[in-house]
Amino acid sequence: MKTPLKLVLLTLIAFTFGSCRQSEIPNYDARYNAVRFPYRTQEKSNKEPAGYSVDRQAFLVSYSFFGNESAPAHTLSIPLYLIGYESDQDRQVRIEPVKDEFTAPLDGVIVKEAVIPAKSSVGHLLVEVKNLPVLRKQSVEAVYRIVSSDDLQAGPLQHSKVILSWGIRLPQPTSEDYIETYNLLIDAAPSPADRTLDYFSLNALEVIVHALGWTDWDSKEKHGKQYNSDGYKYLPYVGYIDRKSRALARTIDDYIREYNAKNPDAPLIHDGGKLQGQPIRARLN
Repeated sequence: MKTPLKLVLLTLIAFTFGSCRQSEIPNYDARYNAVRFPYRTQEKSNKEPAGYSVDRQAFLVSYSFFGNESAPAHTLSIPLYLIGYESDQDRQVRIEPVKDEFTAPLDGVIVKEAVIPAKSSVGHLLVEVKNLPVLRKQSVEAVYRIVSSDDLQAGPLQHSKVILSWGIRLPQPTSEDYIETYNLLIDAAPSPADRTLDYFSLNALEVIVHALGWTDWDSKEKHGKQYNSDGYKYLPYVGYIDRKSRALARTIDDYIREYNAKNPDAPLIHDGGKLQGQPIRARLN
């Protein structure tokens, strides 16, 4: 009697896997390992740091020399996440500048290290940003991306880019949660739930900070579970329009009215975004 072909194939497959000892199964293969920047959004919640921008398809990092204006430079540490298997050796991550997207001079920033340490799935990119003379006039940006190397492949394109911005004024928010709070309190974007920086201006952020005294949202001691674990000090996540947010907006409105009354020749106006040059207003409705 002939043995059915399907039965023969199943027997061979079972024999092959059954005879393979655990020690013979590889636990590391460079072809299947890649690296990416953090990815956390409203739709994809995880324990990774906030800062991913769906709009810009990049992880955003912001720093200010505010309060430390005499420092010649500052080193930023940006997390890197392994996709795949850990290794017994440190693995270097290849990083290259996206030069046509720089607003900072190329010599104003230095990549010091990019590595996934041995026996770890989380590494770091260390970048030194310099306190440049141009910062007295404006903030600047440097853009980098992960590229494939012999050790590690670049992760998905939309998770392989980082945008660094720095200046000497208050740091621009990078988390979409904080950006939404800005748009909830400042009447600029069409929607209070807007999570983009299209209508953002540093002047308006300074108005919020001065009016509400928000300089310590990185303090767990002061704000408990609502503190910003990513270290951003100047905006929390408010969430939605309610009595609390309306009260905050009224306080901001009072501040604007008082300031403009004292400074009629230099009222508060937006210095950036789509409403640049227009009056700053609190969102009261």
